[in-house]
Amino acid sequence: MKHFQPKIVLISSIILLCLVMTSSPIHTSGYLKDGGLTDRDEILGYYKLYLTNDTVLQESDNVAFTVKTGEGGVILGFYNHLLGMEVGQSKYGAVVLPADGYLEGPLAGLTLIFDIKIRSLTFDADLSDGDQVAEFKKKDTGIGNALSGVTGVITFAIVALFFGVIAIFVAPTIIAALKPKCVHCGAQADIICGNPTCGTKSCYSCFSKGCPSCKSRKMTPL
Repeated sequence: MKHFQPKIVLISSIILLCLVMTSSPIHTSGYLKDGGLTDRDEILGYYKLYLTNDTVLQESDNVAFTVKTGEGGVILGFYNHLLGMEVGQSKYGAVVLPADGYLEGPLAGLTLIFDIKIRSLTFDADLSDGDQVAEFKKKDTGIGNALSGVTGVITFAIVALFFGVIAIFVAPTIIAALKPKCVHCGAQADIICGNPTCGTKSCYSCFSKGCPSCKSRKMTPL
């Protein structure tokens, strides 16, 4: 049975890693919209609604908002706070006065306080529907974006060449350092004593007259 070559495995692993990096762009959690949120943007976010006496009325995370007022939208005061916010931005203690709050129901006429965090922008109203995917890709960040397109091919070749050279010239030293040493002379161990109560690792030279520890003649190649 042939032993696998650690150097070949190391080089293959590096090439596979580069291929995965190239084929798997890293996306942000939403668009990084310049200028912040505008009317009709759709977002996912966190909010907490409470009164001036700190009584918490509502709290929810990863809830969908459409930045608009009226049917299917939010109250005017909350809408005004959302405008201009950016993905990842938070507001704490955002005050909504009664005139900009609920016009009917149990919260009508109350001053409301909001904590808000924008998790992601899921639809950018400033773009046409056909531009959504293109804009998303343009705003990708990280290794996946760096290794995409023509530039990615060149980058991949350079990275693969760099790590390939390291693997060829440095890997043997690293692999040798990780291999067990002969307990007698410190050289690279080739065999292990076949005596079940011993198990000493040794080189062929030191084992030529028997195991350095127990003098057993039984051995198993490493």
